[in-house]
Amino acid sequence: MYCVLSCLLILIVNWHFKLLLMHIRNFAIIVVVFAIFVLTLLIINWLGPLDTLRINSSQLPELLKLRQRSIAYLENQLPEDAIPLLDEIASRFPAEEAFAQHNRAVGLTLQLELENAEANPSKFAAQISATERQIESVISTDPENAIPYLLLSRVYKIKGNVPEQIAAAINATKRSKNNPSVWFELFRARSESNTQSDELVKSLEALEQVIAFAPDNVWALLQVLNYQSQLHHREIIVSLSRIEDMIAPFANGIEQRTRLNPLKLIPDILAAVTSENWDVVIRQCRLLGNILRPEEIAQSDRMILMPNTLEFIRTRYSETTEAMILSQPLNIPKAIDVRFSTEQIELPKNLGELKRVEIADMDLNGSYEIVMLTDNQLTVMEPEIGGKIGNVIASTKIDAGYSNFILADLDQDSDPNRSSNIEGAPCALADLDLICFGSAGIAIYENLMGNPSVDSVDHSMFRKIDSDSLINLSNVSAVTAADFDLDGDLDLIIIDSEGSVSLWANYRAFQFSDVTARSALPPDEFFCVEAIAIDLDRDVDLDIVLRGRKTIGYLENLRHGSLRWKEIDSSGEGKSITDLKIVDFDANASWDLLFCRDEEISYLPSKISSPGSIRWSETIINIGLSGEEMYLLDYDNDGFQDIALKENHSEKIEVLRRKGELQFEQTKPSLEWTSNNLGPETRSTVAVEDLDGDGDLDGLIWNQTGIWWQRNEGGNQNPFLKIALHGQQVKGEQTSASGRVNHYGWGSLMELKAGDNYQPRVVDSQVLHFGLGATKQADVVRVVWPNGIPQNVIEPKNNLFICEEQRLKGSCPYLYAWNGNRFEFVTDLLWAAPIGLQFAEGVIAPTRPWEYLLIESDQLKPRADKYELRLTEELWEAAYFDQVRLLAVDHPANLDIYSNEKVASSTTPEFKIHVVENPRVPESIIDDQGNDLLPLLKLRDDRYAKPFSQKHFQGVTEPWFMEIDLGELSNTKTIKLFLHGWVFPSDTSLNVALSQSQDMPAPRPPYLQVPNASGAWETIDPSCGFPGGKSKTIVIDLTDRFLTDDYRVRIVSSMEIYWDQLFYSTDDNPPGMTPQVLEMEASHLHHRGVSQVKPHPGLGPESYDYNLVNTMPTWPPVHGFFTSYGDVDHLLRAEDDQLVVMQPGDEIVMRFQVPTNEVPPGWTRDFILHNVGYDKDFDLNTVYGQSSEPFPTRTTAQYPAMRASDTPPAPAGMSPQSREQRHRLFWTAIRDLAN
Repeated sequence: MYCVLSCLLILIVNWHFKLLLMHIRNFAIIVVVFAIFVLTLLIINWLGPLDTLRINSSQLPELLKLRQRSIAYLENQLPEDAIPLLDEIASRFPAEEAFAQHNRAVGLTLQLELENAEANPSKFAAQISATERQIESVISTDPENAIPYLLLSRVYKIKGNVPEQIAAAINATKRSKNNPSVWFELFRARSESNTQSDELVKSLEALEQVIAFAPDNVWALLQVLNYQSQLHHREIIVSLSRIEDMIAPFANGIEQRTRLNPLKLIPDILAAVTSENWDVVIRQCRLLGNILRPEEIAQSDRMILMPNTLEFIRTRYSETTEAMILSQPLNIPKAIDVRFSTEQIELPKNLGELKRVEIADMDLNGSYEIVMLTDNQLTVMEPEIGGKIGNVIASTKIDAGYSNFILADLDQDSDPNRSSNIEGAPCALADLDLICFGSAGIAIYENLMGNPSVDSVDHSMFRKIDSDSLINLSNVSAVTAADFDLDGDLDLIIIDSEGSVSLWANYRAFQFSDVTARSALPPDEFFCVEAIAIDLDRDVDLDIVLRGRKTIGYLENLRHGSLRWKEIDSSGEGKSITDLKIVDFDANASWDLLFCRDEEISYLPSKISSPGSIRWSETIINIGLSGEEMYLLDYDNDGFQDIALKENHSEKIEVLRRKGELQFEQTKPSLEWTSNNLGPETRSTVAVEDLDGDGDLDGLIWNQTGIWWQRNEGGNQNPFLKIALHGQQVKGEQTSASGRVNHYGWGSLMELKAGDNYQPRVVDSQVLHFGLGATKQADVVRVVWPNGIPQNVIEPKNNLFICEEQRLKGSCPYLYAWNGNRFEFVTDLLWAAPIGLQFAEGVIAPTRPWEYLLIESDQLKPRADKYELRLTEELWEAAYFDQVRLLAVDHPANLDIYSNEKVASSTTPEFKIHVVENPRVPESIIDDQGNDLLPLLKLRDDRYAKPFSQKHFQGVTEPWFMEIDLGELSNTKTIKLFLHGWVFPSDTSLNVALSQSQDMPAPRPPYLQVPNASGAWETIDPSCGFPGGKSKTIVIDLTDRFLTDDYRVRIVSSMEIYWDQLFYSTDDNPPGMTPQVLEMEASHLHHRGVSQVKPHPGLGPESYDYNLVNTMPTWPPVHGFFTSYGDVDHLLRAEDDQLVVMQPGDEIVMRFQVPTNEVPPGWTRDFILHNVGYDKDFDLNTVYGQSSEPFPTRTTAQYPAMRASDTPPAPAGMSPQSREQRHRLFWTAIRDLAN
């Protein structure tokens, strides 16, 4: 059609030209002909683009797939895979060429940032030129967009062209004048220049623009202080006042971690400004910066000003295409026939007016009860079908003044020794306690229903708790339970009737402490009505989203019990917000907001490019629905959340089926929830749960007068999956309390992938319900627990209980050695060198950076005439290696050597080779219960003795001892005790939690006792040490330590330690041995992945199969730099602070020379690995555990170093192109999982 029309138009044009030649003198004809000619060309041009640019609905699936895949590759920092897809979009869909070319520019810039310029300089130069051309092309088609200029500025920075870098940044500021990050880009460009006074002035001018648009940004204020002090600007007084206000709530916590209070520095700086002692001002401002820069409050603000290049990705097509996409149906299974039947639930007589109703399993029998609060009573009733009065299984009197309640397990009262009442549950359960609130304040009632030892004739199964800390509260309007201080128990966020927020930390045993002063809360004009706990910005720690009457914001978690207010949306212009839900409808692994504002349902999407950095869309989308309340549920189990809406003044709640990303449709026939008297004058509320346990979600409508069950009939035609989390660790047949997470894992991220369907949810109830749609079997479920530990379940079964794995999230890097046949796990490293580890809040563990570890002769054999070791980082931590040496020790085969691999001894062990010729077995070894442990400890046979009977939490047991009788030793000169075993440690967060209450048990390191003259046991060594991590041998010198001729000794502790062998030696006097230092020939750092775990069948430590590797990201990402991949032997040869910094999944391959001398006959060769380095767990309560930085040094007496001089941003040897983690790869891994 188009070709025929074009030919016809050309003929018309030719005819008109002939007519023109015939009547050239007629001016009017000339004008007409010219007009017709121009019009014809316009029609041709218009028809061309119309035909080639129009996208029809049949092309949308392919277009969406290309967008999703290209963005996924970019987010996962794989631009080389994204660019061909973007080229395909540009060539096949010209209407979206702008989208493709823009993201192509982002991809090429990203490629430069990831590339090692020194590897191939000519190739790198060509890449720079290609990137410049691409960006210039984007600028030519979109000249008013600031982003291409920002990309260009970054390219010029890589190129080293500072003038062009500055020019590009200036162009960006002209196009985005109110964006503080754009002005900060200009500041960074200018700071690349020299330090002359005029350049400092220009840099400060750019910073002042940053402050103008982000006055509370701590990172920018620190930069301003630095420049104002150097330029001797008295305006520094204003900047100091501003930063003082910003950091005031957090100063005490910072002092706990750094031993310096930043607020106490400010008066000294002000005094120095007044006296114009600028040297002091400069020095103290630098010290203030050193204190604050690593803090989360500064690091979070830094990310706002220095957006990752990934944040420049365009995620949406043109407006026309996006409108088609939003109206396009999702790949949703065919609708099934579902009905809701309304059935009024008969209540006990004289129950009174209902104030609150909830659905929960209160007695832990696997079925739900209805929990009802009336004027002065709480009643728990089992629902009955058919209008009968349910069985009341518990009730208790409630004091007047309490009109509402929530349910939460506050006391973590699961008993590992008690079997579960629920069939299939592999671990014990904890019951939900009752938190009542209202005008009278807060009252807590302990639930005793889940405890079989408690029996009550009158159904009074709740015990009121006397909590002195909460007694002064009144007029409470809302309460949320969430672990905001990240220590493993549920804290309370309390909102009063004036809309004010207070924060209460759970100090166990139902005691709470008001920690509000440690946080920066919303301004007075913000009237809070609701709090929702969720890791909003995907940095693992729980944030608190706050819904105000007219505004939405959130408390950003800064860790260590501190939060900071950030506003999200204030564009409502005074309109009331009546409901809020947090969703991920666009499945981009970033949470979005769905809210009711003046009866209109609005959607605010977001995107995240790096942990802690969430960017909200500038456009709020009206999805075309109205209502004042909404409830999300997958009523037909099709794998997509539907919505139940209640409009203002309506007598019904309508259930709408989701059919598109933001499209909901009315079902045929329509689904409505109703009651006899649900109307405007009777306020109703809805609870959603599978009340009858038949596999589909029901509704429960209640108001003051009654309860109506909206029974789902037909939703279970599609398959479903129910999942419950339990914070109980399971090892073999043993279960034990975790203590690391709250019992039901509330606040965890749970992701399900079933075919193409991806469902992310936040755990906020005892059981989560997932519909599976047309997919009969889910592929995988991943849980990211509130402490950051991920746990995968492949092909999960229905009614799944996920108990927390007894798995270390942080410990130490691993050592593998070639044993002649394969690489085999040997042990873990750097156990004596933790940095940032806390024994209690503000009590930092000491660090000893060196160690000498034994590698036995059968564990290491030559491979291709070299000794080959593999050092891996496989846990959620960073390893810092400064020096690695391999020592060979040749000795007679009848002798055994040991290097004393212990940590935490009262005296620092010196390096010494301990030689044993005649190991001796004690007369007896018993534990505190009188159990004979000697049969298990005679031989090193991988059968481990457990000297304790009860474990309280991970790493924490009841106090125990091993009593060792060495027999008659009166004539001996030297006595050494050798113990081979391993420790399962607590972690920083658990340590912090246990330190908050004197009543809680704590891990006590082993100490040594012997009988004194009166026969009593006397401590002779307050800390005799323990094996560091996996199985190792420690040596305790008992020479001259006994107080009498009774040669019994006790090792006493409450740490979780397991022992494999115990023996002693006396008067061994072997010949001296001189280790040979083996030359390191090569060492290479690369990404490898994580080995498959080999669980121990008994009480021993887990091991690892080197040949079975998971190369996908296993742990949540963190910030900071890591050493670039490649040769690193120059960094490991000497102890010189030139560190190899390893991220999870990294490996160092090391090869050492084999000595030229042969091992003599009758001799053997063992090895000792000498390491100097450090290890930092990324535990949520580790000091600066959110980053690999700041880096440790030999001269650092404490971590981190607080000096008045500038702290180096990276250790010597860290190249300018050092790596950062691929932040999005972890968070999108389940979404992007192939079927």
